[in-house]
Amino acid sequence: MIKEMTEKSFFFGPTEISALRRFVPEHLKGCTTFEVLISSLWRCRTIALQPSPEKDMRLMFFVNSRGKFNPPISVGYYGNCVVLPCVVSKAEDLCNKPLGYALQLVMKAKASVTEEYVRSTMDLMVVKGRPHYKTDSTYIVTNLTRGGLNKANFGWGEAIYAGPPNDDRDIPGLFSMYLPSTMLEFLCSIRM
Repeated sequence: MIKEMTEKSFFFGPTEISALRRFVPEHLKGCTTFEVLISSLWRCRTIALQPSPEKDMRLMFFVNSRGKFNPPISVGYYGNCVVLPCVVSKAEDLCNKPLGYALQLVMKAKASVTEEYVRSTMDLMVVKGRPHYKTDSTYIVTNLTRGGLNKANFGWGEAIYAGPPNDDRDIPGLFSMYLPSTMLEFLCSIRM
């Protein structure tokens, strides 16, 4: 299944985000654009892959944990300070329940990232190492809208587009990037 995937880029401007938000239930209206977008993409990707209804489908996304510590990480610290909470759902539920189902799972996972969660994740990685993902059921998304890629200038002007690298031998077909774009508001590159 992984070898049959193809990469596509989708541009999401205010009109597209507004259309997605119409499916958000009232009690979840405080969700971020990123949360509603990745919830929608996770559902759509799962539907497209047509997994067994009982298969556990996973969504992982990077969460900045710099502000989770007390005292906070020092200003000027340069290094990774992220964790990847994992959301799990049976494929049948993800495909058949409304968007609010997936969105609520994403928001709950994001809210669960506390100092204790980050420290526990660090301890686990020291003890167990860095485990490989189940590539047939995992979807990983990173939000790079504030990463400064749209301001990078390599001598020929500011960037108008960026995308994922083609070298994905370690985790083929399961990684997407949410990037700023001058063409429209945001770009999400996804492999389906």
